[in-house]
Amino acid sequence: MFFLLAFSAFATQTTQDRKLPFEKESEIAASNGGLSVQFILDVPDCDSLCIGQFSCFVQGGVPPFTYSWSTGSIDSFTTGVCAQSQISLYVEDSVGDWVNTVYFVPQPLRFLVTTTPASCATCCDGSGLGTVISSCSLPVTYLWNPGMVTLPTINNMCGNITYSLCVTDVCGCTLCDTLILCGFPAGISNLTPDQPVFMATYASAGQCIMASLLDGPSTAQLDLFDLQGRKILQSTLEKSETRSINAAALASGTYLIVVSDEKRLLGNQLLVIP
Repeated sequence: MFFLLAFSAFATQTTQDRKLPFEKESEIAASNGGLSVQFILDVPDCDSLCIGQFSCFVQGGVPPFTYSWSTGSIDSFTTGVCAQSQISLYVEDSVGDWVNTVYFVPQPLRFLVTTTPASCATCCDGSGLGTVISSCSLPVTYLWNPGMVTLPTINNMCGNITYSLCVTDVCGCTLCDTLILCGFPAGISNLTPDQPVFMATYASAGQCIMASLLDGPSTAQLDLFDLQGRKILQSTLEKSETRSINAAALASGTYLIVVSDEKRLLGNQLLVIP
């Protein structure tokens, strides 16, 4: 995306504040004469790759001109500009007139997804919400699938179904995320008396999850989800065996453990990692 900007120096030293086209503040300091600097900005709005470029063109003033960019460049241009960063430029002519500018490069598109689990594995009473944290500019468009819902909120989400949300901003940047909606109330077991039982605890000393399949099938699968419905890790449990699962990489918080075999859900529980 290209932006064309022009700033001028005036006879009296001044400080001006303006809005750039991407709605970020720019602070301009000018001094002593008619020095004018024009800029073309190729800003990487859509990602955090450092592929942007700023170029400047000087009008007025007395050449030669000296350039000093915050990136270290001493030319009339600088490359390697990152999204979500600050760039400054100081230009001075041979008689001491100068212009100093600061640019706040827009953040890339970012959003969060929060969900309310469905009340059972076959229920469709869950919901989701997409919240935009940053974008090049508003408004943004939403697309939830399945369902083709074009609102920030989606209702009637079904348990154990994979959903996706794609958000597109006015710059044409698109970001997508996927999640599996939990199909059971967090922290409540779906066990009946004749079904097998499992137990899981967190051992702080070893930074591991101790999980045991106390009865039932010879082998079961253990899945660990965060409260957004994303699967964090997976392991297997053997009957009458205590399995130690490495949890050193997990952030502090509350997680949902789900144990199942090939035919049914055996149980689930909340696990808090301090």
